[in-house]
Order: sequence, then structure tokens, then C-alpha cells
Amino acid sequence: MKYRSEIDGLRAIAVVSVIMFHAGLPFLSGGYVGVDIFFVISGYLISTIIFDEVEQKKFSFITFYERRARRIVPALSLIMLCSIVPAYLLLQPSDLISFGNSLIAIPIFLSNVLFWSERGYFGAAAELKPLIHTWSLAVEEQFYLFYPIFVIAVFKWFRKYLAAILMAGLILSLVASYYVTRLHFETGFFLPFTRAWEMLFGGMAALLIRNRIIEKYPFNGTVASLIGLALMCYSIFAFDDKTLFPGIAATIPVIGTFLVLISPQQNNLVHKFLANKVFVFLGLTSYSLYLWHQPIFAYISYMQLGHGWLYASIIPVVILSAISYKWVETPFRNKQLMTRKTVFSFALITSVFFVVAGGIIVLNKGFVNRYNEADQKILTSVTGASEYNSERFDAAELVEFEASGKRKVFLVGDSFAKDFMNLVYESGNDKRFSFSTKQINSECGNIYVPFDKDANIPPARRMRCDSIGWFESDKVKQRMQEADEIWLVGKWQAWVVPHIRPSVEQMEKDFQKPVKVFGIKDFGKSSPIVAMKIPADKRLSYTEPAARDAVDVEQKMQESVPAKNFRSLLSLYCGKDFGTCPMFTGDGSLISQDGGHLTESGAVYLAEKLTPLLEDNPGK
Repeated sequence: MKYRSEIDGLRAIAVVSVIMFHAGLPFLSGGYVGVDIFFVISGYLISTIIFDEVEQKKFSFITFYERRARRIVPALSLIMLCSIVPAYLLLQPSDLISFGNSLIAIPIFLSNVLFWSERGYFGAAAELKPLIHTWSLAVEEQFYLFYPIFVIAVFKWFRKYLAAILMAGLILSLVASYYVTRLHFETGFFLPFTRAWEMLFGGMAALLIRNRIIEKYPFNGTVASLIGLALMCYSIFAFDDKTLFPGIAATIPVIGTFLVLISPQQNNLVHKFLANKVFVFLGLTSYSLYLWHQPIFAYISYMQLGHGWLYASIIPVVILSAISYKWVETPFRNKQLMTRKTVFSFALITSVFFVVAGGIIVLNKGFVNRYNEADQKILTSVTGASEYNSERFDAAELVEFEASGKRKVFLVGDSFAKDFMNLVYESGNDKRFSFSTKQINSECGNIYVPFDKDANIPPARRMRCDSIGWFESDKVKQRMQEADEIWLVGKWQAWVVPHIRPSVEQMEKDFQKPVKVFGIKDFGKSSPIVAMKIPADKRLSYTEPAARDAVDVEQKMQESVPAKNFRSLLSLYCGKDFGTCPMFTGDGSLISQDGGHLTESGAVYLAEKLTPLLEDNPGK
């Protein structure tokens, strides 16, 4: 296959976009689309090779995967190895366990599934994961596990329909991406069936060039490439974490890359621009650049050193990438230096090593014994907090009420409602109440009356909210009718507050039941990192003020929701001025791992204060 230097220029745009996005440059808020540019390029290059070799009856699965191993494994193994020691030194046990899981998942190319299960690419949690960027490698490898088989089958039985079949697969994957992204953003982002269309776009580019279709319909290569470059730049600068992505939005950078790839090369000014020495250097080292930047950025972020250090670290990232390209990537691609047996042996040995290393980390629970006894209290209290949060509430989702003398409560809300149910159980009040629950996420609005969904719910969450639903289903109405009372709990958003009173009034009118609204809770800047910086002898008496936005929401709720319906959790736990929120339990465990959600220790500690708030007249 003929070398095209402008493709290295495209790789340079892709990798620089991703790196600058992860560095937090605000004007490159869509830099994550660099991965999509990589997907199209990869699809083009791999398809060109497969089409040619299948056509010439030279294709070999062993040779194909040998090339993939030479390309992927050596530099990836180096970065994983170099990440282990700083992970052990810096990461807290729960984060180190996550890191250990990634060491296990990456060699078997399932890291995208792991990070999908952990939820989230955008936000602080993702920034602190040293190996989260390997999700894209896993998506590619999962695609290339089946793609050669697919191409061989089409060439054998449906060769003249290859373009139509590729296009059909592309459209099916794109449609899936559109609907799945709207329904569940993380699934659309991380899984291969919603990303395959991007690599198939590259395959279509390879087919058009291979069959000389472009030559039959000549057009100005510079103009087409300029349009493609403009589409890529638009997405890099205009998209952000609120963009519904991938879905239809991803077609903009993908089509842009496609146009540059298929544009005639002769006298193409854009291609000449992309082929300049700086771009080509960045393109050649792009794989190492991509691999090195994330762990370095993650550890800097974990140490809370600030964005200045992130920007400064870009220079060492470039140097390390140049070194690993020259001394790791290049030698492994040299078949005279590294035989097939050597490459596959290296891949097997390193895979086993990382799986074992990850297993040791996970089985030792993140080596919590690295810390003193007081800090171990904090760290063990947050382990398993997310599972504890949801277990009871989820098990009671729309279940029938117990046939007992207990008072029937229909509990509606988000993860704060799940916390609240744990408080009820830890206080022993489950002996008085029987629960049926309904989840409504905080961004969807725990609202009973009609409201403008388009104006208030982010586009990336709207279809998910529609899927979860509000109060419209027959089963929800049945449970509300059967209940003795209805409780609304949530991490209340400011835009929701004006709708709470009319919702309560309409519920009471429709169902003739008392409705209790429990306010927001907040414990300030509570986290294991913050907590361990506080001297052990001062922890039990240490308090934090509630976050300003939580206080604002609380005050607006107190003003708008009738006193007979409203129950203030913030006043209960943080004092009347909301300025003395406890961070620690009586034995030094952490009450909240993130300032809002409770640990099991925190729920047990705070539960004893809850009972009066559950009465019809709590002030008496």
C-alpha cells in the first residue's frame, strides 16, 4: 500500500485534539472527536490491506493479527508497565482496584466494556483513570476480530454487492448509534456496535479509491479536503460534553475525515499542508502520544497539581512518545529484528503478566494496608458504597406492597432517594413502613405536573429520561393509589423547585394521600482525598459548610413547598445555618464519599436522627 503522508497529518490533528481536550483547554471542548478521526483512518488503512490481500488470495489471519500485535502490543505494554508503580504510590484503594481491573481487561481487549460498566468518559472520575483511553483500542480490536471474516465471506459469495453490503452495515450501525446514544449515552459511546459505522466509513473510502470511483467522477481535491478539514475543526471547537455523541453528531468529523481521505491527491493544497514535517512527526508518533498522555495527565490530576502542570507535561509526553516510537514501536515492526514467534510470545507473556498483576491488586483490595489505621477507616468506608446505595431501592422497584400492617410508602427519586431508603432501614423504620419505589433521575426532574422537557433536560439525557418515565405508567399510578403516603426525595435541581409545589398539590388531589417532600442533602467538600488531609485527632469534630448551590436549592424549597409537606434533611444534618455538616462518623469513617451520597457507615451514623422527620407532625 502506497504511503500517504497526509494521513499522518490527519493523525496529528486527531491526537493533538484528544490531548488538548484532556488537558482541559476550554476552546477545544470537542477534542474527543480525535478518536473518531482515528477510527475512520484505521478503517481505511485496514480495509485497503484486507481488500488487496483477499483479492490476491494472500490473506492470512495469522499474518493479519501479527501486524495488529506488532502495532498495538509493544507500546501499550510499556505504558501499562510504567503506570503500575505510580498507581500503587498514588491511587487510593478503590481507585487502585479499578486500575487493577483495567490491567486485566486491556490485554483481552475488553477495557471498553469495563469503563462502560464504570460509567463515564466526561467528568472528574474519568480524568483520574490512568488507562481509560484504552477503550478505543478495545473497540477497534473487537471490530477487527470479525471484520476480516465478514470481508472474506462477502468476496466469496456476494462480491459484486460489496459496496452495498458495507453501506448497509454502516447505516445499521449508525442508526443503532443514534438511538442507543439517545437512550443511554455511555452505551453509545463505549460499545463497538455503535462505533462500527465509523470504521466502515473508512472501509467505504478504501473501496472508492480501490475501484477508482473517484477518478470517474473528478472533483477539486483541495475544495473537498477544505470542506473535510472545516467539518473536523468545527466539531473540535464547537462540540462539548453536552453534545449528544456519538450518534448523528459524530457524522460531522467522520465525513470530514472521509472527504480528506478520498480527495484526489494531485495538486491538493490541503494534503500538502497536512504533509508538513511537524504534522508528519506528530502523526508517526501519534500512537505513543495517545498512550502516554492519559496516565501522565491522570496522575497529575490525582495529585491536584492544577492545569498548569498538565500543560507543562505535554513536552515530556512528546519526548517520551518519540523515544517509545523509535525504540519500541519501530523495532517491533521490523520482521528481521522481531520474528513472528517473538512477537506472539511477547504478547502472551505480557498479557499473562498484566492479568496476574491486576488480579493481585484486586484480590488485595487495593492494598489498603498501605495506610495508617485512621486512614484505613476512611478508605474502607467508601469501598462498595455505590452498590450499597442502590441495592435496597432497586430491589423494591414497583413491587407490590407487603401484606402486613405496615404503612405503605411509594418512594420516588434518584440516587439520593436510594440513600434515603437506606437511612430508613438503618434507623429500624423498615419495621413500620413497606416500600415500593420508582426511579426518576435528578436531571429528568421528579415532577408530577406537565413541564417543558426540551427546555430543561439536556439533549444527551432526554431519551433516557423518556425511557425511565415519570408518573405516567399504569403501574406507577396503581402503586400510588395503593400507597398510604407518597415520598419524594432527590438531588433537587434548581429548575425543578418551582414545579414541586404544584406537583404535590396535584398528587394530593388525584390520590387523596399525604405527600412528603424531603429536601436536598449535602456534606460539603467530602471525599477520601480531602478527609485524609485532616489531622486524625481533629476528624471527629470536623465539619464542612454545605455547598452554596445546595443551600440555594434548600432555601427556595423551604420558601415554596408548604411546611406540612416539606422535611429538611440539610437542617437535620448540617444545622440551621447549613454550615456544620459532619464529615466523619463516631469511629472516624467517612459519612459521604462525594459530598452527597452516603457510605454505609454514614447511613448508620445519621439514621438515628431520621425518625422524627418521618412523622406527620415532626415538630411536635
